[in-house]
Amino acid sequence: MRFGVARDLITPPFAMNMAGYGTRRDRGFETIHDDLFVRALTLDDGRRRAALLTFDALFHERSFNDRLAAYAREKHGVPPELLVVSWTHSHAGPATADYDPGQESPEYEAFLWERTVACLDRAFLNSFAGRLSVGNVEGDWG
Repeated sequence: MRFGVARDLITPPFAMNMAGYGTRRDRGFETIHDDLFVRALTLDDGRRRAALLTFDALFHERSFNDRLAAYAREKHGVPPELLVVSWTHSHAGPATADYDPGQESPEYEAFLWERTVACLDRAFLNSFAGRLSVGNVEGDWG
């Protein structure tokens, strides 16, 4: 089995509106406390490939996930049913498409896409051999 891991910075490189703060509409962020990342884990058993991506962001419109699924299939042979995309629902991140029309930034959307595919590509490129084990424990833990 081969595994790949990568992460990429998705903190906006410019001031923009935030998601999850209705009272801050059109005001944007003032400083950065912690950076935001996209993280990728890839799995390849020699027959099938899978990928899991997590984003430090509130959420995104479905078309981003669909576009990512098409990219993963075409570039890396990952079938859509083996791609898992998770948005952490962070209220301390940028406004993305479908959060509040007019609050998103086209520049950030392009930046987010570029960082996402770079992260996925790097995870597949820098894969390493390993073993995956699964266990099960039963008992009365109360």
